[in-house]
Amino acid sequence: MNKKRLTICIVLIGIVLFGGGLFAYNEGLFGLSNKATHYYVSKVGEQYLLFPISSQQANYKLTDDQVLQKQYIQNPKLLEEMLSAEQLSEIRPDGTLVEFNSEKVTVDYEEGTLELLQTKVGEQYFIIPEKGKTDIVLNTNMEGTLYVFSSNLHNVYSINPQTLEVIKVTSEHINNYSRKEMQSYGTGSFIRSYEPLLSADGNYISYMSTRRSALENDMIDDIWFFEINTGTEQLLIENAKTMFWGKDRLYYYSNSTKSILGYNYVDESHTELFKNVELYQYLSKEWIAFRYYNNPSIYIYNANSNHLTSLSTEENGSITLNFELSPNEELLLGTLFQDRSDATTRKFYVFNLVKQEKTVIDMPGDHPLLTTIDGWLSNEIFIADMSSSTQAFHVSNELK
Repeated sequence: MNKKRLTICIVLIGIVLFGGGLFAYNEGLFGLSNKATHYYVSKVGEQYLLFPISSQQANYKLTDDQVLQKQYIQNPKLLEEMLSAEQLSEIRPDGTLVEFNSEKVTVDYEEGTLELLQTKVGEQYFIIPEKGKTDIVLNTNMEGTLYVFSSNLHNVYSINPQTLEVIKVTSEHINNYSRKEMQSYGTGSFIRSYEPLLSADGNYISYMSTRRSALENDMIDDIWFFEINTGTEQLLIENAKTMFWGKDRLYYYSNSTKSILGYNYVDESHTELFKNVELYQYLSKEWIAFRYYNNPSIYIYNANSNHLTSLSTEENGSITLNFELSPNEELLLGTLFQDRSDATTRKFYVFNLVKQEKTVIDMPGDHPLLTTIDGWLSNEIFIADMSSSTQAFHVSNELK
């Protein structure tokens, strides 16, 4: 593999932001609906780093605790100044944003080139796609020692952030069948590979595939499994959808049984957690929201504590299964209809997962159906588009 490097000299820029705000959440993305760039926030040692991600895909919309103070409420332009950054940056304790010196690298691999920005922080290397040059989603685990992505030709690759070595995960031959021969393999043809995820220990990669089922006359999703140490690739679960990797297992939804399950890669066991599930939403690497068939209540499950919480409303009301989890994972934000037959009764819904308390907040304006939630900007502040303007809501004020 050939690598071409070009060093970029970046002028260190300090932007005074939010008066002492500090990023404290370990993983998250945030962005406004009119912005093409999202940001991943991570603590590396004692430094809080902001990673711009130039992609249409984002897994989370989070920032962290106390990023926004009165300055943002009074002047939303401050946030836009911050969102204009395109380099990996450090968030200083005094609230300033300082861009690192990054190296622009062009990585050649069998399908073309990747235009990336590589940055060394301490002894650790980070890579991000260069904005407007490479439209891929780089996923990594908690350690950040390896990244995975799906190419435009729907193959899965891994890339080492330090050596920039690219390894193809998906094979041309699987179980002695070539991709072309898979037109007659099993129940249908293999179409594409996508959504690769790394296990917490970095030893396994899961990815989704789509095949055309001749028997069912439909498109079927399967979960494939790749063991990095042995290079073994196998079809793990048919007709299913990955959610996330937990500490020692992969959580997924079975389209066949309508169940949420966990696959333990240590003993290769599958544990059914919930069955008869109609809709679901995975909120983080710990939290899942779902609804049973013929049941209006919504349930929130924590995979680490194995705790299940039920969300309910008035008899004629309805909670929408579309939530945003606060950065500290204590508040759940969504919307509800106090009367599902009346669109004007739509409100913001906040549920405290720690105190098990709910709060309903009025939506300003005359058109609540046009209001959309952009996400949390701190553990207390969220942003919503009110059809004609963007407004910040301070939860602690609303709860008084």
